[in-house]
Amino acid sequence: MDEFFLSLRCMKLLATLFLLLLGISANAQLNKYYFFWQAGVMISEERNDEAEEMLSLLLSTDGELVEAYFLRGVARYNQNKLDDAESDFSAAIARNPVYTMAYGVRGITRARLDKYRAALDDFDMASELRPDLPTTAQTHLLRGHSLLGLGDTIAGQKELERAIKLDGEHPMAYYRRGLIAAEQNRWDDALVDMTLTLERDSMFVQAYAVRAGVHRKLGNHDAAMADFRTAEYLSADKKPRQVDEFMLNEVYETLKLY
Repeated sequence: MDEFFLSLRCMKLLATLFLLLLGISANAQLNKYYFFWQAGVMISEERNDEAEEMLSLLLSTDGELVEAYFLRGVARYNQNKLDDAESDFSAAIARNPVYTMAYGVRGITRARLDKYRAALDDFDMASELRPDLPTTAQTHLLRGHSLLGLGDTIAGQKELERAIKLDGEHPMAYYRRGLIAAEQNRWDDALVDMTLTLERDSMFVQAYAVRAGVHRKLGNHDAAMADFRTAEYLSADKKPRQVDEFMLNEVYETLKLY
């Protein structure tokens, strides 16, 4: 699976959301919500291991704290502890079956774990709980990834087309559509989509590598070599961010829906 998913940037947004929702005062030091606030600060500062440790301690004193499970799941996701994160989001949902944000993030986690059907079920549940809010491009992108993972190319591509219609600046939508075109030997279409991807994210290493392969198929050997060299340089210099549909700088739009 492509690097389809959660950046610290989205986690910072989640932490900020909690800070705004909780509105903790300096006098609330002994209140459990103060610890949620502290965890949000740690996550926003990329101190996810510390947040996890503190929330685990808090849960050892009270195993029914829904927000503690959710935030610990966020901290664990940021550390790529995907199985543990899924368990935490499930624990939050078990204690609050209408926790729409938890369904959304668990769906993202499950998609990264290649549990595509379960991910789609979570996305559907989140939408069912909040039918009043519009579907975002990111939602279609996440659904498209899961459908493609299940082998449903037609439905998956339709979701990508919807994502592009809603947000024509999203690089991953073009990238995924370009991969489908390449898999179907539609090299001209693949070249267009990979170029559109790179116009929107010039640090997308995978797109350079794929476009290089497409150029070779089309006989554009000089262009292929240029793209291969760019991909090699960016990878060696560790400049690219790991672009994928599950990066939370983009997923935040999905979370707003949930």
